[in-house]
Amino acid sequence: MSREQILSRIRNSKPSANELPAIPAFASGNDRIQSFRSALESNQARVVVLETGESWTQHVALQYPDAKKIFSNLPELPSTVHDTQVSALAQLDLVVVKAELGVADNGAVWISDKSCPIRVLPFIGRHLMVIVDSSTIVANLHEAYQTINPRQSGFGVFISGPSKTADIEQALVVGAQGPVSMTVIVTS
Repeated sequence: MSREQILSRIRNSKPSANELPAIPAFASGNDRIQSFRSALESNQARVVVLETGESWTQHVALQYPDAKKIFSNLPELPSTVHDTQVSALAQLDLVVVKAELGVADNGAVWISDKSCPIRVLPFIGRHLMVIVDSSTIVANLHEAYQTINPRQSGFGVFISGPSKTADIEQALVVGAQGPVSMTVIVTS
């Protein structure tokens, strides 16, 4: 049998295209911020919901008083480290990034290369602090994917807590492959 005959048989045997099912609108809770907070805390992350007029920068000094090597691309908090080589970034005490959105039902934050131009940053520092605006918290991942467009960026990741693993004896180790802690600051 020739190559063309095989391809012809494949084309002729191809099933007809079916329309994809519609994704239903899933019910969401009323208090997205509380759901977001609960999900993050169950994932071993700290959550601070700021009051109106309160600045997130004061929480850096409160929660990470010993942090000397800080990387931030946010104007409110200048970086103390300017070398972007991986060897220098591996020595970071604290990485501060802004999330583009948060997901209430699982506590995930979406970070893309628009807000975090160095892909390794959320994973390489000792501690991770993520700033998220309360108006960008959506109910679930279905809403998140309607909001973001993964094709608009070269990189994006959902993060829902610090690095952790559990062995076969079910001993939980936080900070095993990445940040030891994650703090999410919810601004208004």
